[in-house]
Amino acid sequence: MTLHEYVQTLRKYWVLIAVLVVVGCATGYVVAKTQVPMFRSTSSVLLSAERGESTSELAQGSNYVQSLVQTYALLAESNLVLQPVVDELDLDTTVARLSKSVSADSPLNTAIIEISVVDSDPSRAKQINDSVVASLSSAVADVSPQDDQDQPTVRLTSINSATLPNAQFSPSSTLYAAVGGAIALLLGIVFAFVRRALSTRITDGADVAHDTAAPILGEISEARRGAPVLVSLRTNPQGLVAESFRTLSANLRFASIDRPIRSVVVTSAQPDEGKSSVAIGLAQQHAESGQRVLLIDADLRHPTVATYTQLDGTVGLTSVLLGQHDLQDAVQSWGSDTLDVLTAGTTPPNPSQLLSSSSMRLLLEQASSDYDLVVIDSAPIITVTDSLWLGNMADGMLIVVRERFTRHRHLAKAVSAVEGARAELVGIVLNRVKRGDRNSKYYTSEVESVSNIRHAVAERLGR
Repeated sequence: MTLHEYVQTLRKYWVLIAVLVVVGCATGYVVAKTQVPMFRSTSSVLLSAERGESTSELAQGSNYVQSLVQTYALLAESNLVLQPVVDELDLDTTVARLSKSVSADSPLNTAIIEISVVDSDPSRAKQINDSVVASLSSAVADVSPQDDQDQPTVRLTSINSATLPNAQFSPSSTLYAAVGGAIALLLGIVFAFVRRALSTRITDGADVAHDTAAPILGEISEARRGAPVLVSLRTNPQGLVAESFRTLSANLRFASIDRPIRSVVVTSAQPDEGKSSVAIGLAQQHAESGQRVLLIDADLRHPTVATYTQLDGTVGLTSVLLGQHDLQDAVQSWGSDTLDVLTAGTTPPNPSQLLSSSSMRLLLEQASSDYDLVVIDSAPIITVTDSLWLGNMADGMLIVVRERFTRHRHLAKAVSAVEGARAELVGIVLNRVKRGDRNSKYYTSEVESVSNIRHAVAERLGR
């Protein structure tokens, strides 16, 4: 995956990742609140030599104490010190459990021992700390070497009495929430990339590029609120859907520079991918530029063009192929003077034979000479072979891919079928693409600006 694909994946699943982070933070916070609050009491003691009669002796005593300070710090956590604490305070615990709540450490190059006691009761934490200091002082006196007068040579002095904690130090709600959010963020990112790696459906143009080298000639935006494409084109001619078809129409003109495309078959891998809507929209927007366009419904198994355009479907392609009508008599004008439609006509029992006949080839040759562009709506490739016959007769083919619907293996199979039939694959059309916020806002503001201008002009004319 490229860096762009990584970014696109995160953008695609950012809502899910954000929700997981919020849930993770909330879970961490709740867990922290359900934990028993712990308080820490701290104190400091100083180890020093009992006496020295000269500067040299004092220096030697200081070095001697510093060499033993780590030993005495460990002594604070031993049974020798903690057993008297348990007995004195009559604690309902064992020495082993108490040792996990008591810690002693010495800052580097000092003779100071810092003692910490953790307990769920702040007062009890202070009491235990005071008792540990007193017990450690007695233990130091017992284990220290004796001088000539049988007095310990090391003395322990309290320099900071045990504190009474007024706020818990654990658990930290902020820390727990941060850890929960971080774990959720990691899980969300992992899920996004695993989902993309295991996804069998095409989600963007990058996925199309993995299945075929054919260019993407257009990305047809999804209509607002699930409105049909034709309704969106008629009600909002300056909207995002209309602009998508204009881009497709322009790209189709430049798809083949050496030999202009006069006839194109619009198909898809499987049904319900929007091929008929794309064919109608392409024909309509191409005719908008003033060129003469003929739209042919060659999906003789499930014709839909007559239904979409609300034209008479009794006379159409089958009527011309069977010699019942001429092409000029069978076509119907729709929408503008430059757009004609040839509906499917009566559904025949042998669609493949009709579409692969010489009559069909002659019809396309005649239509290509009479019109600037012939758009042919045909059946899905994987379902039947009708489109492959037509693809050999036309100048090229367009495969419609529906975002988040078409599977990788289906597109690959369709492309392979086109290549096997030696038809010209002009490009791919990515259909029902999710609207981007930036584009939506741009086109929305553009349409609103045009409406405002028209409204202002109407007011001025009214005056």
